[in-house]
Amino acid sequence: DWRTHDGVDTKGKEGTQVKAAANGTVSQISSDPLYGMTIVIQHGGNMESIYSNLNESVTVKEGDQVELGTVIGSIGN
Repeated sequence: DWRTHDGVDTKGKEGTQVKAAANGTVSQISSDPLYGMTIVIQHGGNMESIYSNLNESVTVKEGDQVELGTVIGSIGN
């Protein structure tokens, strides 16, 4: 299975904190066979951010309100 996306991939060291890109609401937390642990944050105005390949121990839950810079998890392998 080959999938592409229109997002931006960034590289970082495993275990590095991942922070919310803007204020919003955590709308989904799931585990995907290709993208790994994934968090979706709705920011309003049809804007969302998606964080994939995270460590399994995320620090937020669905429905949480987050602010710019809130730690939501860490980079997985």
